[in-house]
Amino acid sequence: MPMSLRDLNHTLELPGATGSGAQAALDRTVGEAYHFGLSRRLRDLEPLALLLALNRRCAAAECEGRMVVGPELPAFCIGDGRFLSDDCPSMPAE
Repeated sequence: MPMSLRDLNHTLELPGATGSGAQAALDRTVGEAYHFGLSRRLRDLEPLALLLALNRRCAAAECEGRMVVGPELPAFCIGDGRFLSDDCPSMPAE
């Protein structure tokens, strides 16, 4: 039976559930993606604290009139199918 990400997360709340390291692996992956170019102080934060700190940085930059660029492919990748994938979470068809 197909499961949504929410359904999958709820299985971690069941008695005896360990997640088989899935959450730790996800935290490591997010950390690797977001830690590029960050100070040691930010790299040492827990995942949620890191995301909130990055959000505060973006909000401050916007308030100062500086440009904030979202996560996206660099311009030279646009239109190059090698950088695209259809492998993404989706809701199961009902």
